Amino acid sequence: MYSFLIYNIILLNSIGCGYIAEFDNSKNHRLLARWLLFFTLFIPAAIRYEVGYDYGNYSEIYNGLVDSYIDEPGFLFLQNFARYLHLDTQWIFVLTSFVMYFPICFCIKRKSFFMISSFYTLYVYIESLSFVRQFLAVTFLICALYYYLYSSSKIKAYLYGCSSLLFHLSALFVLLTYPFKKIKLGKPIYIYGMIFAFYILIVKFDFINLLFTVAMLLIPRYGGYMNTDWNSDVEIGSGLGVFIRLSIPFTIFFFRKKIFEQNSKNLYLIMLNLVYVVVNILTIKVQIFGRLNSLFLFIALFNMAVLYQLDSKFRKLIIFSLFILSIFLFERNILNVYPYHTIFEL
Repeated sequence: MYSFLIYNIILLNSIGCGYIAEFDNSKNHRLLARWLLFFTLFIPAAIRYEVGYDYGNYSEIYNGLVDSYIDEPGFLFLQNFARYLHLDTQWIFVLTSFVMYFPICFCIKRKSFFMISSFYTLYVYIESLSFVRQFLAVTFLICALYYYLYSSSKIKAYLYGCSSLLFHLSALFVLLTYPFKKIKLGKPIYIYGMIFAFYILIVKFDFINLLFTVAMLLIPRYGGYMNTDWNSDVEIGSGLGVFIRLSIPFTIFFFRKKIFEQNSKNLYLIMLNLVYVVVNILTIKVQIFGRLNSLFLFIALFNMAVLYQLDSKFRKLIIFSLFILSIFLFERNILNVYPYHTIFEL
């Protein structure tokens, strides 16, 4: 119960601070809210102990107990910096947490900050405690997409996007979608048709090995999973989690015309949602694609931001419904980082 209380306090603080940071008229209050949000996210992550799937792996790698499979220069810099100063193992989590949450709190501008910060906590924060390097990359992908959608500064979008590769090479799968940013997907029926066709290819035909081949060409170490247990069918439960995750993309598809009218750059966001649905189909079939599913989670933040600005009489109902579903998913995901312990409990 204590762990659920901690994570829900983080969520409530994130929502409150995010709202003040965007809508309060006082600049000082908005800045204070950003700092409070940062410490709300940073401190629990920095002082956690044995929380998250990869905690033990990173501890062992830092202490040289196992061979390192990490070659991304951004993470290696943080690790070697801590080693150079002879810092305790915990400092690798302090440093990565700082790099992960500081840009979210201070590099995202005022526009849409409330929805982005709130749904960051709902969708990304729990996962970031488990998959450290990947979500370091996600932080920079969030900033890159933000500056693409809401700023005329292409240079910042490119810099943030390229920086994501310093922490996890899987970010390449997101960056490869950028050349297709202006593709119009057409009516929802065409989008649903493409999704159905891909589902048939994956489920009924041996299309998955072709995708592994492509993955091996792009990032060789991912192709290595082809002949392992990671290339095996996934045991599907109730399917409720998949339904909740896909509820937002399908809402985006339904209102795609209005969303495009808001901002022509939202074409890219609509296309990213199609990619996210495809990745979810892959995740249903093969375990390893779950990591790609986590990689694309950040799209939900921008989906909710555009839906919040939607010109529709159903806007409030849509936001409320998706928020409730997201709360349910958040509470369920707490089990992945349960129980919560800190270094002060040793």
